[in-house]
Amino acid sequence: MDYLEGKVRDMNDLVKRSDGEDSDKPFQLWKGDEEDELALRKGPQHMPAPKVPPPGHAFSYNPPGEYLPTEEELKEWEDMDPSDRPYGHFIPKKFDNLRSVGAYEHAVKERFERCLDLYLCPRAMKRRLNIDPESLVPQLPKA
Repeated sequence: MDYLEGKVRDMNDLVKRSDGEDSDKPFQLWKGDEEDELALRKGPQHMPAPKVPPPGHAFSYNPPGEYLPTEEELKEWEDMDPSDRPYGHFIPKKFDNLRSVGAYEHAVKERFERCLDLYLCPRAMKRRLNIDPESLVPQLPKA
């Protein structure tokens, strides 16, 4: 009847726990590291995905002349494998204004490939040792 009077918050408070019963239960003598135990209890640590590098001068709607390919470079570009091309599927072009720039044809494909790379490549935390550099230097004998 305590739960009707507001003395008990939930049904777990109704369960009576005695300290005498816990002493008979088996326990581990040698436990692992507490850090590992906490990590296993909480699950794997979240690691953010690597960020996409910002676009360079070649991706501008008005790139400098040195980034614009000549006809010979375009022919070489078509013969190259898409993974070996300097800017992937993108060919730098010059436009008069930003309104005249059309949609990028391969945007969906490149976004899908990035998502696939992030999905298939696991990210793991590298454990780094915190060693004082002074402790690595040997003590020189005093002359």
